Amino acid sequence: MRLAQWLARHPGPVALSNQATGRVVDLYTRLGFAIDYLDAPRRISCTGDRTPAREVLALRNLSGPAALPLRRGQ
Repeated sequence: MRLAQWLARHPGPVALSNQATGRVVDLYTRLGFAIDYLDAPRRISCTGDRTPAREVLALRNLSGPAALPLRRGQ
């Protein structure tokens, strides 16, 4: 939470990725990040489960092609 708050005040471009839990999505949204979603494969799992997990990509202060939403996995 402290890292996300600090990065929300950072003047340069910021890109964050994390598992898309309700708490994480709410945090990044409240801090003004643009949110996009990805389905990410799991490479390591103690149960052997390799099903895709929902990931969130949070962006701030980006311009140009990097600022465009990915629109994958919505």
